[in-house]
Amino acid sequence: MDETQNSIAKTLGVAANFDVAQEVSRRVDFLRGYLRSASGRTFVLGISGGVDSLVAGLLAQAASKGLRDDGYQARFIAVRLPYGVQADEADAQRSLAVIKPDRVVSIDIKPAADAMLAAVMVDGADLFGADRKDFHFGNIKPRQRMIAQYALAGATGGLVIGTDQAAEALMGFFTKFGD
Repeated sequence: MDETQNSIAKTLGVAANFDVAQEVSRRVDFLRGYLRSASGRTFVLGISGGVDSLVAGLLAQAASKGLRDDGYQARFIAVRLPYGVQADEADAQRSLAVIKPDRVVSIDIKPAADAMLAAVMVDGADLFGADRKDFHFGNIKPRQRMIAQYALAGATGGLVIGTDQAAEALMGFFTKFGD
C-alpha cells in the first residue's frame, strides 16, 4: 500500500491482516452484546439487494440466532423499503432468500417521500434550483426509509442496523442515521 492508502486504512481502523472468520465472529458478538446491553429484542435492517445490506443481514440473523440459542429473546426483521416498484427488487428477494430473516416487512416509501417534497415546495419552491430538485429529492428518500425503520424498531424494542461503509466515509456522503 502507498502512503495515502495506509493513512486511510489507519483512519478507518482497517486491520493489516483480515481473517474473515474472526471478523464475522467479532461483528456478531458486537451485535449480540449491543442488543443485550440496550435491553433490545429486535434488529431492524433495510434490505436493498446490495452487498452491504446482504452482509449486514447475514450478521444480524447470526446474532439473533446466537442470542436465541443462549435463551435470549431476539429476532431480526428485514425491511423492504422500495420507492414504488424498484428495478432491484429481484436482487432484494435473492438476498432475503439467503438471509432467511425472522420476519420481512415491506413499506412503500413513495407516498411519504412524494408528500414531503410537495409540502416543502408549497412555501419553499423558490429556494430550489430547477437543476437541483432531483438531488434534494434523492436525499428525502433515504430519510423516509429511516423513519420507517425507526418506527418498526420502536414498536418492537429494536435497534436499527446501519450499513455505512468505508467508501461513504471517505467521500463524506451518507445519510446521517440513514440506510
